[in-house]
Amino acid sequence: MSRRHARGPRAFLVSKAMTALLAASALAGCYHVRQPPQIDEPVKVDVVANEARLVQAQGYLQRAIGDSLVNRLGWRVSPEGSARLEIAIADEHIDAASKDSRDITVRWSIRVTGTALLCSQKGNVVGTFSGVGYSSGLVDENEALKAAAENAAFNLSSWLEVEVGKLK
Repeated sequence: MSRRHARGPRAFLVSKAMTALLAASALAGCYHVRQPPQIDEPVKVDVVANEARLVQAQGYLQRAIGDSLVNRLGWRVSPEGSARLEIAIADEHIDAASKDSRDITVRWSIRVTGTALLCSQKGNVVGTFSGVGYSSGLVDENEALKAAAENAAFNLSSWLEVEVGKLK
């Protein structure tokens, strides 16, 4: 008879429930429950420079950053915002991510990078951002670029959460 059955089905379920509870507790430590810092004024997301070759990069990035500020930080985003988040897109790098047995690239990574400057009544912060997405070819290049923009926006809003929290 296996050890699991020797203790009975109830003991087995209790041990599984305890394992799930411990896993959930460990994951809860990765997240915080405090509210992100607020800047108490609407933010205008403005792309001030764009060195990207893929024309959709600016639109995807600007939209993703606005959504991230609203959904992740709870900030107000407006074209007439008194605070400005100035985005300078440095470029996008398209590199081979994986190759097949014949050494032919079958998957590419698209990395979008740049700098960001937040000017608000609370103060100013400047930093860099980067995000990556993956493509299997021209068919899903836009989806990969959109994923890179969303990844960059998530990283940017995470950075802003920390930096704005340091401002008085």
